[in-house]
Amino acid sequence: RLLNTNHNTFTNWIKRYENDR
Repeated sequence: RLLNTNHNTFTNWIKRYENDR
């Protein structure tokens, strides 16, 4: 479960980074 949450955060960060780009 923790891993899943961590992965979600990572994906969110990447999405945000791409959006900022």
